[in-house]
Amino acid sequence: MPKGQTYPAERSTRRRDDIPLVERADVVVIGAGIAGLVATLELLESSRHVLLLDRCEPHELGGLAREAFGGTFMVDTPEQRRSSIKDSFEVAWQDWQTLAGFDEDDVWPRRWAEQYVARARDEVGGWLKQHGVWFFPVVNWAERGGISLTPWSLRRGFG
Repeated sequence: MPKGQTYPAERSTRRRDDIPLVERADVVVIGAGIAGLVATLELLESSRHVLLLDRCEPHELGGLAREAFGGTFMVDTPEQRRSSIKDSFEVAWQDWQTLAGFDEDDVWPRRWAEQYVARARDEVGGWLKQHGVWFFPVVNWAERGGISLTPWSLRRGFG
């Protein structure tokens, strides 16, 4: 047997803190952008041991979500309705297509975007609210140039 390797019976007698983190983890998530953070949270809530690796310092985690200032694109939210912002899938989808500038062969990006616009409020917004994140609509959000309405919402307590 190669040096440093143990038989399964021997391995089970080792103390957990003597085992390297990567060997203790059920799952290793690479990248602490929004997708990596959400995947890690979901796995932890399912009682999995997770090792999250990222090249950034802890205060830099979040990937592109950090650069969006906590903004999330959602359509026809309660927050928009309370602010008298009348939004709809049709308007948001038209705006998305205008900004995206899809080529004719962009079938999969177009399908993904259409589903995101249709489902983000309930699936993304609902999931975030279940985890204690609350939003408020932002009128004239800087990144929204040329858009009909304000489908961006910022999470409360950012910064």
